[in-house]
Amino acid sequence: MGLCFVEWVCRLAVEDGVRSPMTLWGSELIPKDARDLRAAGRAESKYNYLEVDPDLGWTISPGESVGEDVVYLADASGLRVLPDAPAMDQGGSKLRIAAFGDSFTHCDEVPFEDCWTHRIEQQTGARVFNAGVPGYGTDQAYLRYLEMREALEPDVVILGLMIGDIKRNVNIFRTFMGEWTAWTKPRFVLAGDSIRLINHPAASPAESPEMIEKGHPLLAYDWWYDPEEWRGGLLAKSVAYRFARARLGRETERPNYYLSDSEPTWVTARIVAEFKRRVEEAGGRFICLVIPSRPDLRYSDPVPWQPLLTRLTRAGVEIIDPTLSLRDLADSAELFEAQGHYGRLGNEVLAQALVRAIGSKPVIVGIAAGSSDAGAAGEPTEKDAIGLFDAKAQTFLLKSSNTRGEADASVRFGPPGSVPAMGDFDGDGTDTLGVYSPARGEFSLKDTNAEGPASIRFRFGGTRFEFVPLVGNWDGLGGDSVGLYSPEHGLFVLRNSNDSGLPDIRNPFGPKDAKPTLIPIAGNWSGGDSIDGIGLYNPMTGRFMLKDDPTTAGPADFVFGFGAVGRGLIPIAGDWDGDDRDNVGLYDPTERTFFLRTTQSDGPADRAFRFGPKGLTPVAGNFDGN
Repeated sequence: MGLCFVEWVCRLAVEDGVRSPMTLWGSELIPKDARDLRAAGRAESKYNYLEVDPDLGWTISPGESVGEDVVYLADASGLRVLPDAPAMDQGGSKLRIAAFGDSFTHCDEVPFEDCWTHRIEQQTGARVFNAGVPGYGTDQAYLRYLEMREALEPDVVILGLMIGDIKRNVNIFRTFMGEWTAWTKPRFVLAGDSIRLINHPAASPAESPEMIEKGHPLLAYDWWYDPEEWRGGLLAKSVAYRFARARLGRETERPNYYLSDSEPTWVTARIVAEFKRRVEEAGGRFICLVIPSRPDLRYSDPVPWQPLLTRLTRAGVEIIDPTLSLRDLADSAELFEAQGHYGRLGNEVLAQALVRAIGSKPVIVGIAAGSSDAGAAGEPTEKDAIGLFDAKAQTFLLKSSNTRGEADASVRFGPPGSVPAMGDFDGDGTDTLGVYSPARGEFSLKDTNAEGPASIRFRFGGTRFEFVPLVGNWDGLGGDSVGLYSPEHGLFVLRNSNDSGLPDIRNPFGPKDAKPTLIPIAGNWSGGDSIDGIGLYNPMTGRFMLKDDPTTAGPADFVFGFGAVGRGLIPIAGDWDGDDRDNVGLYDPTERTFFLRTTQSDGPADRAFRFGPKGLTPVAGNFDGN
C-alpha cells in the first residue's frame, strides 16, 4: 500500500512531457518513453522557421520568422537575405561566395546586417549567399551544397565548422543529443577509405518514435544512443521507479569525441575532405572556417580538437581559424548574444578573418585582367622588392619592383644545402646576396649582387641546435648583421658584427617547442630609427607577433592576422610603400603568389601578384639601391 501511495503521488506531480521529456520535481524520468516523444509538439513537420526535408533532415522554410527578438527573412530557396534582396541575383561579374553551416553561419540572434556573410559582401564587393541552417551538422551542410551548387554556381565555398558540429556528425535521432524532438537527419558512416550515407531519405517525425521504441537497426549507428536511457521493461511503467532511476543512476560515459582515432573526428574529417573535393571538382575554392563556441574559448593551445585540424591540414584543406582573435576578446560583453551565438563583434572577427583570406579588392598583378603594376599614377613609391631563391640551383631571382614579369637579375651564389640570408651588410643602402649553411653553421655574405666568391665567410651559432637565420640592423650602427632563431628554445641570438663570436643579444621571445614551428622575421616595424625589430609568424593561425626592440623580452608591440592559414605560406618583410617602415608579406609557393600588406594590422593584402616558378623560397630587399 505504501508503494502504491508513492506511485500515486508521483503520478499526480509528474509533468506530461509534451514539450519536453516527462519530469518529476525537476528531474527527467529515466528511461524516457518514445510514446511521449510521439506526442511532442516538435514532432510536427514544421517548426517556426524550419521544416522537415527528407533529403537534409530539415531546412529553412521561405518567409519571415521572429526569433530571439530578431527578424529572419528567407527567400524562396531558403537562403537568409535582407528585405527586397533576391538571393539568386547573379551579381554580374562579381565573385560569388556561398556559405554553408549551422546557426553560427546563419547568424542566429543578430540582424542580417551584422552577419559575417553580409559583412564580407560589403567589404569585398563579392556576391555572398548565406545557406546556413540552424542545427545543422557538417554532413547536412555538405548535402545542402550538393543540392544548391548548380543554382548558386559559387566561385568560393565557405564551410562554417562550429566545433560542436563534430558530435552532430555521428547523430541520427536529434533527441539523443538532449533535444526533445522526433526529427532525424541523414548520417555518413565510415566505409573503408570512403563514407556511406544512411537514413537517406531521413525518417519522418511520425516514424522515428516507433523506430526508437522497437529498437530499429539505425539506432546502432547513432553515437549518442544509450539503450539504458530509453528501454526499461515492465518496471518502466512506474513513474516512481523512473524517478528513482533518474536520481540514483549515473550518466553514461562516452569516449572523448575529440580524440584522433575517435569516430566523430574520423567522420568529420572525411566529410570535409569530400566536401573540398566536390567543390574543387566544380572549379571552386573551398575554405573551412573554424567557429569556436563560447565554452570552446576557455581552452588554451593545443585545443582539444587539434587532431581534427591536423587531419584536415594533411588533407590539403584551407583552414581559417580565428580562435586566437576571439580568445583575446572573450571578456567582451559584445562578443556573444544571450543564447550563445556571436554578436556584432564576434561576427566582425569572423568576417575579417575571411576577408584576409579572400582579399578585399587587392591589386592582382599577373592574375586578373586589367590589373595594374606598381608605380602607377597615384601609388606610393616602394623601396623594397621581392625575389626568390632556388635551393636546387643555388640561384637568386631578384626584382627591382613588385610586379609580374621576368627577374631583373639572376645570380648563382652559395654552397649546396644553403638557405637565403640577404641584407645590407656594408650599409650602402643596397641589400646583397647572403646564405646560411645549417649543416656547417656558416654564413657566406657578399657586398654585391653579382656572381663570384663570398666577401665574408664565418661560423656563428654552431650546429648543435636547428637554427633559422635572419638578418637585420640590431644596434642602429653601420649595416645589417646576422642572427639566428632556435624554435626549440624560443630564442633569438643576434650578432652586431659579421664575424664569429658569441651572441651580442639573446632574447627569449616566443614559446619553446611551439607546434607548429613558428617562423622568425625581422624588420623596422615602427620607423623613426635604423634599428630592426624581430617577429614571429604562426602558419596555423596566420598571426604575426612583431617586436620593435630586439634586445628586450616582453610582449609583442604588434599582433595581428594576415593571410590564409593551412596553405604553407612563407612570411617576408620589406618597405613596400616607401614610408621608411617595414611591413609584412606572404608568399604562396604552390600558387607562386606574393601578398603584401602596408600596415601592421588585420586586413586583406594591399597588393598581390605572381612571380617566378613554383616551390621556391621568397626573399625581399632593396636590390638595386634606389
